[in-house]
Amino acid sequence: MHYRTRTAILLVIFIAFSAICRAQKTEEQFSKLVLENPIAHSSWFDKHFPVTEILHYVPSDDTSTVFLFNGYALHNLVNPSIWTLKRTNAIPFRVQIVFTKQPFDKKDWKTNYYELLASRIAEMLLIDSSLNTMDVKWEIILQTQAKSRGEAKGLPHGIAITYKIAQNLTVEAKPVMSFKSETPNEIERCLKEKRNSSDSMPNQLTDEEIKAILYPKSVTESSAEWQNPQKMAKRKEPGCPTFKTRMEKPRRGFLSRIFR
Repeated sequence: MHYRTRTAILLVIFIAFSAICRAQKTEEQFSKLVLENPIAHSSWFDKHFPVTEILHYVPSDDTSTVFLFNGYALHNLVNPSIWTLKRTNAIPFRVQIVFTKQPFDKKDWKTNYYELLASRIAEMLLIDSSLNTMDVKWEIILQTQAKSRGEAKGLPHGIAITYKIAQNLTVEAKPVMSFKSETPNEIERCLKEKRNSSDSMPNQLTDEEIKAILYPKSVTESSAEWQNPQKMAKRKEPGCPTFKTRMEKPRRGFLSRIFR
């Protein structure tokens, strides 16, 4: 077989194998058919879930584990917000469903074990469908301490989710030009860089104009004299009119006032 032909065949096989691996990695654990027909798929549930029997389950106080309560023989979750609030930066990798073996034989349960199991899984997936993946390990915990239905009701029942915290991505902040606490030399440099990066800007300042703004002679030269602003010439005001009042006129005689 030609070398190039053999290489091409191997490359095709490698690509196909990688595609199969990726498909298996994102494959869902629980199909709609299985969850809607749990009794018919009881053997599948028995083979799929690893089961651990303990006397009494104690919800972990570890910060990387949350426990969502169901209640005895119930599937509705009481406190789903505990998980939804953590879901933004949490990566789940294990889910444990906690039951109580009361009666001890699952065949004697009033609520069918497989239907209750499927209902609890479906309820959890309604809250977070991302748990339905092969990357998350699902387990079953069976408590055996209870000897009666009353004792069983006093034990915790629900779903425990163990997760790890996703590392936050650090975003590099872009530098922002600011003149708040920079020295005059830095201000001059920034103005030059701004001007050079914007060649199409109108009314550009030259180097001499920038220096004149930043370093006026009244600051840099101690010998510079202060020049008062030019005074505006005042216009001459008009003179006051001259007039006499009746009281200022000379007093006339009685007859002259009658025969004016």
